Amino acid sequence: MFLWGITLRRSSQALWPRWEAAHHRLAHTAAAKELHELHPKYFPFEVTADQAKQRYLKWQNENWLTPSNLLAPDKYKLTPVMLPYWVFSLKAKVQYTGTVGLKPRSKLNNVSNDNASSLLWNEVKWTVLDRNNTEFTPEQPEMQINASYQHRRDFTEAMKQGLPPLSQAQPLTRTETEKQEISISKKFSKSSLVKLELPEMRKAIAWEFALRGSHEIATKRAYERLKEDHQAEKVKNISVVVSPMYRHATLIYLPAYSLSYVHGETHNVHGERQPQHFSGLISGLENGSVAGERHVSVQKAASLGGSLTLGLMGILSVLSPLIGADPFMWTSFDFVFSAMSAGAASGLIAQMAPNLLLRNKERNKFDAEIAAGEVGETYFTATSRSSSPPPPDFEMIRDLEETQRTNLEWLRWEESEKRVWNAEKRQRWAQQLWEAQHFRRRERRRVLEQAAREQARRQSEEFRERKRRSRWGPRSTQYTHHEFLGGAKGRADFKGYYKALALDPSLGYVSNEEIKRAFRKAAMQVHPDKVSGVAEKRKARDQFQRIRTAYETLRDPERRKNYDLGLSHGESPL
Repeated sequence: MFLWGITLRRSSQALWPRWEAAHHRLAHTAAAKELHELHPKYFPFEVTADQAKQRYLKWQNENWLTPSNLLAPDKYKLTPVMLPYWVFSLKAKVQYTGTVGLKPRSKLNNVSNDNASSLLWNEVKWTVLDRNNTEFTPEQPEMQINASYQHRRDFTEAMKQGLPPLSQAQPLTRTETEKQEISISKKFSKSSLVKLELPEMRKAIAWEFALRGSHEIATKRAYERLKEDHQAEKVKNISVVVSPMYRHATLIYLPAYSLSYVHGETHNVHGERQPQHFSGLISGLENGSVAGERHVSVQKAASLGGSLTLGLMGILSVLSPLIGADPFMWTSFDFVFSAMSAGAASGLIAQMAPNLLLRNKERNKFDAEIAAGEVGETYFTATSRSSSPPPPDFEMIRDLEETQRTNLEWLRWEESEKRVWNAEKRQRWAQQLWEAQHFRRRERRRVLEQAAREQARRQSEEFRERKRRSRWGPRSTQYTHHEFLGGAKGRADFKGYYKALALDPSLGYVSNEEIKRAFRKAAMQVHPDKVSGVAEKRKARDQFQRIRTAYETLRDPERRKNYDLGLSHGESPL
């Protein structure tokens, strides 16, 4: 038995690599099939690796405090990649409103009073942005969403700059999608093969970003329209309603170079010094852009601080006789110590500069999003294609709160700790975030539907009460005192049909599907075939007949309407 166990363990260990390889082949085949069904297109490389490196260094050297030893030969790696993007086209009905600030006019000559210190604020009623549906095209950068979790979002956003017309994109062949790689010239890559990054971001999540982009586009257009149509000096409190009618998404691959390099040092959680790693992206298109982190040389910044201080000392020494001061006072120990401190502080600030710039950029982006929410900019999606007016104020406020919350959640997902970007964690976070938002929307729809059913029930009760009053007159004080307070008034469920099916109409409008489900459940419980004995079967048949009568009455719209009015079958209302 012991030897058999050893043999089995050895055989399983020998077979495990084969199983793992087979599983990998199956996963690769499924991914290749799914990728081919998307009919992706791509733009070829137009920039070589050396040109990409020089472009990155040129971008860094725009700041003259950039370190001179950046991208040393043995401290960087440049890899060609193909970045996937979901590109959306959208047709939507867009409505907008806002508050415009107008200059007050003189009552005598009806001209603008430029000396007025305040503006006259008027609220504009809801207006349709375009007579036909507003089109959001794939050419607009806001509708181009990176479909990979492998790179920082601000880097992939920059890769969309300088993009040629999408009509110039070339289709990927079946062989390229199956192998998930394309062949390029040797001058672009030593291996002549570039991997296609899979679209890991599901289309539903990318749609959230595209919807936010359509809101930004619509808000800008609404601002321009309000200012032009009303000749307003200022515009505030813009609210935009985007009701999607049609959407379509295609997959486009953009060429780029992924840069990873080491520069400077940092400290880990144990206080140990270790090399600091950075990343960047350089577009592979001729008119593309560069994305990365700016660097400041500690030595240059320290030298600059000391030079400025020493220069100030020289100027003050020359000007000392003019102001009646001793020239040698500027060379005192205290002043020299201050100069050295200034130089050291400049070097320290230079070392902290990348973190400070990153935090300042994140804070500005958060402030901009919060400010946009405070002025009341909002959007919501509607599945209805009717030309109904926008929702009431309380619904708009709810949509505004949900929109602000959703935007801030995705903004936090994009910006939080993006320097230490982890693709797997970001993917799990995005999936959990989308599921939570989807659950909130589903619950909100359920609450709104329940409120609508409750309103329909109240209207039905009022209708029945009016019919009853027209026939029987007003209720007596004694009956009103003892009437049922929770459900319908009058003769509601006077034959107990709802009760027979275990339904409670006081909780809201009961749909036909709920009646069918209740009938099936009740019929299975009291079916005569489930009991034995003559008396028990007779009792079960009576109960089953009563349930069947209740079901036939409630499933018929006309009979149910009369029953809810308190009328028996065949009895007509006055």
